[in-house]
Amino acid sequence: RIYGFGTVMRSPRASGGGTEPAYYAEYGPTIFQIAALQDKLDSGSLTQEETQKLMSLQASVPVEYLQDWFDRRQKNMKINKELIDETRSGVFDYFALGHDDTSQLSQSALEGRYLSKYSKDIPAEKYGSFPGADQLGLLLMARSRTDESTEKPTFSVIYPLGGGGKTSLV
Repeated sequence: RIYGFGTVMRSPRASGGGTEPAYYAEYGPTIFQIAALQDKLDSGSLTQEETQKLMSLQASVPVEYLQDWFDRRQKNMKINKELIDETRSGVFDYFALGHDDTSQLSQSALEGRYLSKYSKDIPAEKYGSFPGADQLGLLLMARSRTDESTEKPTFSVIYPLGGGGKTSLV
């Protein structure tokens, strides 16, 4: 069996940990705001005032930095679409797409929506898309174990002391 995973790139609010390009230290928060407003534009809910703010923010970031940032994201999108295509064609027995950022208004959210639409014809037994990225390897190992075993896992919830038992699991 072949299991695979990919991730939708995160959309950090600011630079940290040396994972972003050098320009992100100065322009990262502005690029994040641009992406959030573009996400809102894509959903059709951008106000006139926000449209003006978007244009102003875009003008404040050197075009080569914006182009580099979007090129990086496009490369990630292309790879994720190709991995989804490979899943659709049967290369993977299961493919998990993790979303490394769960900000509601962000480039990650926008890309996640497009990839969800792109993959909607793939059965849940073959494909999953959900928040989180760090746990994908463990998830696939657990899936492999349960797929190969006649044993089926069972789960129970153990709540901490206090009001945890009143938490809804829906």
